[in-house]
Amino acid sequence: MVMVRTEFYSPEKVNLFQDIFDSAWEQLVTSGSPLTQYVNAEATRTALARQIIAYGNSGMTPDEIRAEVLRTVQAKKKPNHDSWAFKSDGRGGGRHRPDGEQKV
Repeated sequence: MVMVRTEFYSPEKVNLFQDIFDSAWEQLVTSGSPLTQYVNAEATRTALARQIIAYGNSGMTPDEIRAEVLRTVQAKKKPNHDSWAFKSDGRGGGRHRPDGEQKV
């Protein structure tokens, strides 16, 4: 049996996460970061969202969460870092990670 961990957030918390995400993304865009270029944008936005959710119950302020998320995401020196890059399987099917695992 597979156990799935599910967390629920209030609408207020979801709105807060969205505000943090929008602010972080805008900061990356205005800085001219290559992480926001078309080939990197999806992976970067996914990484931002995952990091924001990970810090969601940390007790940090929204500004602290945004700063930490940006620090973490920008620490990736190569925009197409293997842990972020997803590519098509070439058959019109699902998208796969470079290590061969299917993206869920």
